[in-house]
Amino acid sequence: MIANPSQLAVTANIAEADAAKVALGQPARITFPASNATATGTVTQITPQSTLSSNVVQYPVQVSLATAPPGVGVGNTASLAITTGSKSGVLVAPSSAITTLGNRHTVVVRRGDQDVTVPVEIGLVGDTTTEITGGLNEGDQLVLPTVATSTNNGFPRGGGGGG
Repeated sequence: MIANPSQLAVTANIAEADAAKVALGQPARITFPASNATATGTVTQITPQSTLSSNVVQYPVQVSLATAPPGVGVGNTASLAITTGSKSGVLVAPSSAITTLGNRHTVVVRRGDQDVTVPVEIGLVGDTTTEITGGLNEGDQLVLPTVATSTNNGFPRGGGGGG
């Protein structure tokens, strides 16, 4: 078999929940862990027949590379990030700042010297950020949740008795 390195493609199994968002023509970023090389590509095939792996339904997706980075060849391991949606010129907030209960979303905003819970409307949700379509203004100062830490490793303070 002769491979054409200028026409490389990556095939990956995508979990069912994610595969529902993938469409032909979507852009993708490919990373090759062995060399840390990256490339861009486009989704060119979505196989409608699912497979089952570790009780997870998956769909094979093929991404054709625009150009192959030097040193990358047939059989290399790759990692894919497919862009399923994007917007520009929108207000975004860290996803960790948003509290969701059912279909209600809120954030905490610092107004003066007070923290106020404000209902917000959301749009596209990414891995780390979420589009805010209503309820906030550019420049509003969000209060991010804090995580309580313990310096005593979870053990009560105080001396132990001995006997």
